[in-house]
Amino acid sequence: MIEITFTESAGGGLKMAHALLHNQQSSSQTTLPTEIPPSFQAYVGENVFCFSLMLTVGKISEELFFSQRQDILQQLYHDLPKDLPSGTQMAKDCIEQTKQQMTMLKKLYMSF
Repeated sequence: MIEITFTESAGGGLKMAHALLHNQQSSSQTTLPTEIPPSFQAYVGENVFCFSLMLTVGKISEELFFSQRQDILQQLYHDLPKDLPSGTQMAKDCIEQTKQQMTMLKKLYMSF
Protein backbone atom coordinates (compact mmCIF):
# COMPACT_ATOMS: atom_id res chain seq x y z
CA MET A 1 0.00 0.00 0.00
CA ILE A 2 1.19 3.51 -0.80
CA GLU A 3 0.22 6.32 1.56
CA ILE A 4 0.68 10.03 0.89
CA THR A 5 0.44 12.88 3.37
CA PHE A 6 0.79 16.62 2.91
CA THR A 7 2.12 17.65 6.33
CA GLU A 8 5.22 16.55 8.21
CA SER A 9 3.15 15.87 11.32
CA ALA A 10 0.80 13.48 9.53
CA GLY A 11 3.69 11.83 7.69
CA GLY A 12 5.71 11.32 10.86
CA GLY A 13 2.70 9.98 12.74
CA LEU A 14 1.88 7.53 9.99
CA LYS A 15 5.48 6.34 9.77
CA MET A 16 5.57 5.82 13.54
CA ALA A 17 2.27 3.95 13.45
CA HIS A 18 3.61 1.62 10.76
CA ALA A 19 6.77 0.95 12.77
CA LEU A 20 4.85 0.28 15.96
CA LEU A 21 2.39 -2.01 14.19
CA HIS A 22 5.30 -3.90 12.61
CA ASN A 23 6.97 -4.12 16.04
CA GLN A 24 3.83 -5.53 17.68
CA GLN A 25 3.35 -8.10 14.93
CA SER A 26 6.98 -9.20 15.26
CA SER A 27 7.12 -9.56 19.04
CA SER A 28 5.01 -10.25 22.07
CA GLN A 29 5.41 -6.68 23.31
CA THR A 30 2.12 -5.28 24.59
CA THR A 31 3.20 -1.74 25.44
CA LEU A 32 4.11 0.96 22.96
CA PRO A 33 7.78 1.94 23.00
CA THR A 34 8.69 5.59 23.37
CA GLU A 35 11.07 5.36 20.42
CA ILE A 36 11.47 3.13 17.40
CA PRO A 37 13.79 0.19 18.12
CA PRO A 38 16.92 0.17 15.90
CA SER A 39 15.91 -3.17 14.38
CA PHE A 40 12.82 -1.51 12.87
CA GLN A 41 14.43 1.69 11.59
CA ALA A 42 14.63 0.35 8.03
CA TYR A 43 10.92 -0.47 8.02
CA VAL A 44 9.73 2.97 9.08
CA GLY A 45 7.72 4.66 6.37
CA GLU A 46 8.57 2.18 3.67
CA ASN A 47 5.68 3.35 1.47
CA VAL A 48 4.74 6.59 3.23
CA PHE A 49 5.41 9.73 1.20
CA CYS A 50 5.15 13.20 2.71
CA PHE A 51 4.88 16.19 0.39
CA SER A 52 5.13 19.06 2.86
CA LEU A 53 4.99 21.94 0.41
CA MET A 54 2.58 24.26 2.25
CA LEU A 55 -0.02 23.77 -0.46
CA THR A 56 -2.54 25.89 1.49
CA VAL A 57 -0.41 29.01 0.90
CA GLY A 58 0.11 30.78 -2.40
CA LYS A 59 -0.72 29.82 -5.96
CA ILE A 60 -0.79 26.21 -7.07
CA SER A 61 -0.37 25.68 -10.78
CA GLU A 62 1.41 23.12 -12.92
CA GLU A 63 3.43 25.74 -14.71
CA LEU A 64 6.48 26.67 -12.60
CA PHE A 65 5.18 24.56 -9.70
CA PHE A 66 8.48 23.88 -7.97
CA SER A 67 9.88 27.39 -8.38
CA GLN A 68 6.63 28.87 -7.01
CA ARG A 69 6.70 26.45 -4.07
CA GLN A 70 10.33 27.25 -3.35
CA ASP A 71 9.55 30.99 -3.29
CA ILE A 72 6.65 30.41 -0.87
CA LEU A 73 8.75 28.18 1.38
CA GLN A 74 11.57 30.74 1.44
CA GLN A 75 9.10 33.40 2.55
CA LEU A 76 7.67 31.15 5.26
CA TYR A 77 11.11 30.06 6.52
CA HIS A 78 12.57 33.59 6.37
CA ASP A 79 12.68 34.32 10.12
CA LEU A 80 14.13 31.07 11.43
CA PRO A 81 16.32 31.01 14.54
CA LYS A 82 20.03 31.55 13.86
CA ASP A 83 20.96 27.99 14.89
CA LEU A 84 18.95 26.52 11.99
CA PRO A 85 19.90 26.48 8.29
CA SER A 86 18.76 29.50 6.28
CA GLY A 87 15.22 29.66 4.96
CA THR A 88 16.60 29.51 1.43
CA GLN A 89 18.51 26.32 2.19
CA MET A 90 15.54 24.71 3.95
CA ALA A 91 13.28 25.55 0.99
CA LYS A 92 15.79 24.06 -1.46
CA ASP A 93 16.13 20.93 0.68
CA CYS A 94 12.36 20.53 0.86
CA ILE A 95 11.97 20.86 -2.91
CA GLU A 96 14.82 18.41 -3.56
CA GLN A 97 13.39 15.88 -1.12
CA THR A 98 9.97 16.21 -2.75
CA LYS A 99 11.42 15.64 -6.21
CA GLN A 100 13.24 12.53 -4.98
CA GLN A 101 10.08 11.19 -3.32
CA MET A 102 8.03 11.85 -6.46
CA THR A 103 10.57 9.88 -8.51
CA MET A 104 10.38 7.01 -6.02
CA LEU A 105 6.58 7.17 -6.01
CA LYS A 106 6.44 7.03 -9.84
CA LYS A 107 8.75 3.99 -9.89
CA LEU A 108 6.68 2.29 -7.21
CA TYR A 109 3.46 3.08 -9.08
CA MET A 110 4.87 1.67 -12.33
CA SER A 111 5.77 -1.59 -10.55
CA PHE A 112 2.11 -2.30 -9.62
